[in-house]
Amino acid sequence: MKVTTTFWTDDIYEFTELLYINGRTKEVIFRTNLCDRFETYKFFKAVSKFVKSSTCIDSYNTKQWYQFAVVRDFEVEHIKWFDLVINDTMTISHDIAFETTMIVKNGIAVPLGKFPMWADKEQPKYREFNLKARAYKYIANQVWSRK
Repeated sequence: MKVTTTFWTDDIYEFTELLYINGRTKEVIFRTNLCDRFETYKFFKAVSKFVKSSTCIDSYNTKQWYQFAVVRDFEVEHIKWFDLVINDTMTISHDIAFETTMIVKNGIAVPLGKFPMWADKEQPKYREFNLKARAYKYIANQVWSRK
């Protein structure tokens, strides 16, 4: 298993370690070695629980934020989109845009909700965190069910 991302360039970078960090301080909250399937499953389950915790929800109105990161050139770098290559036949693409977490599995969008600007009614205050929790739980289950 590996993570690929572009860092807004034409080059594709591959990593076997994924982090979930405090975006302002770069403090590592969770870390996983993608070569270990069970560890990666636990990582995404932990992130799913964390985004619904009071620590994360309280960051909604502060200057704190939490996101994924990788270590590149001995420095922690934020990533907003990445492809999680689980095996030769399954790739899950993750992207955060417009307060929505988008998941694409092998080129097919996994519906987790509409973009908020296209919704017919006002959205719940913590919708973003609920969507993230569902997305990360989905990724954890996909990691565990594939060999």
